[in-house]
Amino acid sequence: MNWIAPLFLSLLGAAADAPQATDSRLVVERFVAEPDLVTPTGIAVDHRGRVLVIESHTHFRPDDYPGPPADRIRMLEDTDGDGRADRISTFFEGTRLTMNLAVYADGSVYVATRNELFRLRDSDGDGRADQRTPIARLDTPGNYPHNGLSGFAFDASGDVYFGLGENLGAEYRLIGSDGTTLHGGGEGGNIYRCRPDGSGLRRLATGFWNPFHLAFDAFGHLFAVDNDPDSRPPCRLLHVVPGGDYGYRFRNGRKGLHPFTAWNGELPGTLPMVAGTGEAPSGIVAYESDGLPSDYRGQLLVTSWGDHRLDRFQLERRGASFTSRAVPFVTGGENFRPVGIAVAPDGSLYISDWVDKSYTLHGKGRIWRVRAKQPPAQTRPAERPEVESPDEGGLPMARAAALRQADHAAGEEALLRALHDVDPFIRQAAREGLRRVSDTPKLRALAASDDAAVRLAGLLILRESTDAQAARALPKLLADADPDIRFAAVQWVAEAALAEHRPRIEALLAESGTRALFEGCLAALERLDRAANPAAPLDPNKEMAGEEYVARLLMAEATPPIIRTRALRMLRPTHPALSLDRLKQWLSASDEALRMEAIRTLRESSAPDAQQLVAELAGNAALPGRLRAEAVMGLSGQRPADIELLLALAGGKDRTLRDEALRSLRNTELSDEQRAELLRLANRDPAAAALVERVLQGAPPKSSPPPEDLSAWLRLLAESGDAEAGERVFFHPKAAGCYRCHQVDGRGGRIGPDLTTTARVLDRRRLVESILQPSQEIAPQFVAYTLATTDGRTLTGLLLGENAGGDQTYADAEGRLFTLGPGEIDQRQPHSKSIMPDNLSGALTLEEFRDLLTFLQAQASDRGRGAETATR
Repeated sequence: MNWIAPLFLSLLGAAADAPQATDSRLVVERFVAEPDLVTPTGIAVDHRGRVLVIESHTHFRPDDYPGPPADRIRMLEDTDGDGRADRISTFFEGTRLTMNLAVYADGSVYVATRNELFRLRDSDGDGRADQRTPIARLDTPGNYPHNGLSGFAFDASGDVYFGLGENLGAEYRLIGSDGTTLHGGGEGGNIYRCRPDGSGLRRLATGFWNPFHLAFDAFGHLFAVDNDPDSRPPCRLLHVVPGGDYGYRFRNGRKGLHPFTAWNGELPGTLPMVAGTGEAPSGIVAYESDGLPSDYRGQLLVTSWGDHRLDRFQLERRGASFTSRAVPFVTGGENFRPVGIAVAPDGSLYISDWVDKSYTLHGKGRIWRVRAKQPPAQTRPAERPEVESPDEGGLPMARAAALRQADHAAGEEALLRALHDVDPFIRQAAREGLRRVSDTPKLRALAASDDAAVRLAGLLILRESTDAQAARALPKLLADADPDIRFAAVQWVAEAALAEHRPRIEALLAESGTRALFEGCLAALERLDRAANPAAPLDPNKEMAGEEYVARLLMAEATPPIIRTRALRMLRPTHPALSLDRLKQWLSASDEALRMEAIRTLRESSAPDAQQLVAELAGNAALPGRLRAEAVMGLSGQRPADIELLLALAGGKDRTLRDEALRSLRNTELSDEQRAELLRLANRDPAAAALVERVLQGAPPKSSPPPEDLSAWLRLLAESGDAEAGERVFFHPKAAGCYRCHQVDGRGGRIGPDLTTTARVLDRRRLVESILQPSQEIAPQFVAYTLATTDGRTLTGLLLGENAGGDQTYADAEGRLFTLGPGEIDQRQPHSKSIMPDNLSGALTLEEFRDLLTFLQAQASDRGRGAETATR
């Protein structure tokens, strides 16, 4: 009778931890639980409604583990219709590190372990597999349990699609059933395609971290869920296309912060995500059944192991791809760890639940069934509407497919024209088409074109070529006038370790006009150094983010002033290398640009005496006006001496110092005499009246249009402003304060989008809208979360990263960082609003708003690396 107490406690635990449907039309029921099933991973349902689930007994197996010696595929049946599994048998057993399975159209079962794919058949119908056919195998020293092979999806022709994770960067050979062998290592995860028998193996797309599971929708679009690197959230829902590059390279490190790593189409040639998902997405289905309410049909359903929930994604067309947002429909507590998801013939869902946060085998496990409370109406949806391409006839999806096949009626001319399209998926399709029809000499000719878009395409295709002659195009590309092209060429030099181009990379450091290119050059030099000393390879667990390259260069004695100035601008003011003594040294330099950046860094420094030094600089009448104004911006207005200095500067003749002093006096407690002094200033200097009003009243004029009246705002902002003044508005902590979350030309926070090239992707109307209504459109990587903590707090923040111990760092709406440990978060849900405060115009005068817009739009004229996707 010793088993009764543990079993009773287990059943109580299962009831207490039961997930709940947030959609009142659904019900969640426990189908089976431990001890009848433990540590389940992949799940599928066959055409007879039998549930097939992998029961893992080898994933981080403890030495004293009492379970079977190998993994099993368990078959679960509900023979009496009561919603509980009452017949449990073993369909197959004997493998290790078994990750996923899927039922094929003929009833056979495809299985993925870490190192092999095979196909099972039950030829005599007794419920046990009796035929096993190899499909593909992975030959590699890599042995981490869940970053090898996984799968599956099947297209309309029956071909098989599966994924390979980053494999910790280990070299590998992937071998198909016909002997086709693909080699790799360090490039990150890939998605592959083969025929049903494992022949014809080829790589479909690259640039993933760990694409755990795949799904086709009813229209033949392939989607994958992809886990995120250690410090580059969020996890991703991706629309996978032939030849697509989704940006991640393991050789650049695990954190995902390397200058040559993209996560949402930020680098030339990479593609953006459809949406961010919850943490650790492991399963995905395209729901096309009738069992759930009709609005679920056509949606993607995704599990989130780390956020204890199931999300649904309504796809919305965006050119030749999609956008979406996670909507939770089932949520649970700490011990709801959904892994796989499968659709039964009746349209209900079955979810495998690992239960415990531990990766080590623990003897727990559950399967949940999600069904509709009432049978839904039987209606079929119309296909998602296409949107006409703005610059060419035809629908974007069909156009992209034709371009990839290089069979467009207009031939090469259409391919070249498509390289100018605003849609990154159209541009990628055109490059794929050109790759199919062009040899190396033709591609080198494209890379020498007068057209920058064509040159970039030629470079990106050549960069992936195995032809030794391809690199002959590099000297001109490294000297190209276009920053996108220079960056892509620098990345080519680094990843191919082409040491002969080192002198040009060194010269680019002084010439680079963007943070991306500057950091890219430093990363390339580091890569070349490492290639010259292969005995000391980069440890991917100690990946240096871009700022570490910058800090190393900043501190080198031989660094020229022009490069030191740029490095100082790009390094966060709180970096440990930026001591007060070091800043004082640069404040006394003869180079005014270096002194300017030293003051800007000083005013954000956390050093104990930094504010006193800022005040001394602000009061130094011998200092050039531009430098002095930067110091005035750093005065908080909290000390009486600072207030007196600010009032004196506000009443002075220098307009720039006056404006910055008045801004610094906002939200400052003033005496009646001081307020009267400001009123007198407003009466004798009408140009200062609006700024004085903001100091005294602290609120925008009541006559301002509402944020939703975009047309009225555009009329008010029609006049051009002063870009130099706009820069100070951007960086002033008591004006717009955009710098807390955003960068321009390397200075500022890295929480929100880099605004250096905003005007290249947003016209004036959209730029104004994004400031007034930031929640109107939120890029996936900038979706915030509402966090319920175990001590009763409710917080909102943008996830910035997670360390090896599970501590998560977030940023709030003011750019302040906070960290929560793995045991402090009770629930985490995606937030529907942007973390950026609504109606930023409320913090600005009309003139400040005009100046800010002019400054942001001025950045596009000669700077920036054009991202493959617009982010807001």
